[in-house]
Amino acid sequence: MTERELLAQGIRRAILRSGKSEADIARRLNWGASTVYKWCRGDSRPAPKNLDRLCTYLDVDAEDVRAGYPDFADGS
Repeated sequence: MTERELLAQGIRRAILRSGKSEADIARRLNWGASTVYKWCRGDSRPAPKNLDRLCTYLDVDAEDVRAGYPDFADGS
C-alpha cells in the first residue's frame, strides 16, 4: 500500500470512528466537502496543518492516521 493510500485509509477510519460525516467535518472546519471526499479517496492529500486540524477535531493521533489507523479495523 502506498503512503497516499495509507493516509486515505487512516482518514476514512478516523472519520468512521468519530461517527461524523465527511460533509459535517468539512462544514465545521470551513473546508469544501469535495476536499474532504478527495482526501478519503486518496485523490489528494491534506496539507500538514489541515491534517493536524482534522486529527485534533476528531481526537486522533496524526501519526496513527498517516499509518492507516491500524488499530481501528473497519473492513477497508
